[in-house]
Amino acid sequence: MIACRFAPIVHWPRNKRTKQKIAVFRSSFQNTLDLLGHELRSLNAKNIIIQAFVSDNQIRNDGWLHSKATPSAPAIILTFDSKNGTISMPADTYDHWQDNLRAIALTLAHLRAVDRYGVTQHGEQYTGWKALPKPPTTDDKFNENSAADLLSKLSGVDRQSICTNRDDFLKARTQALRTTHPDTGGEHHQFIRVQQAIEVLRCHHQA
Repeated sequence: MIACRFAPIVHWPRNKRTKQKIAVFRSSFQNTLDLLGHELRSLNAKNIIIQAFVSDNQIRNDGWLHSKATPSAPAIILTFDSKNGTISMPADTYDHWQDNLRAIALTLAHLRAVDRYGVTQHGEQYTGWKALPKPPTTDDKFNENSAADLLSKLSGVDRQSICTNRDDFLKARTQALRTTHPDTGGEHHQFIRVQQAIEVLRCHHQA
């Protein structure tokens, strides 16, 4: 299984398609995950996130979707860190989210194949999918309380409730991401800090 987690889509980075089409390929979801896992491992991918149009309650504690979860739209965004930088790949061509995820996996396979011919040297083929650069690292590390403080300030949800109540944590997470997202007027550095705080609290609630 791929070491990744699902998250709600906060902002769709493209114009939304008015009509999706039926995929020209057919494969099981497990085969898609196997292909995606192989490509991501080849890129030494870390911090893998699959964003979908789902609610927080449709995501399990381990980061995967509940078995009966159905996204409200088929669009998908795959984001991960790699030696070529942070890559963010949205896909909404097809009418099922699993087909869009397979389209991303196939795209990754074709992009990696470009290296076989020796023309690229520095991952130039990934340039179009590079996300905004991350800010310099900071020595300020979050614990559960400081992470909850940040989310509380940004969301208005009570700090103690964020630590003790998973539903309140999910509510605060969604609001904090929406408030700080660069495409909605937020600052990129603050957006990254929010993601770091969320990860600390996600592990806290899992425990």
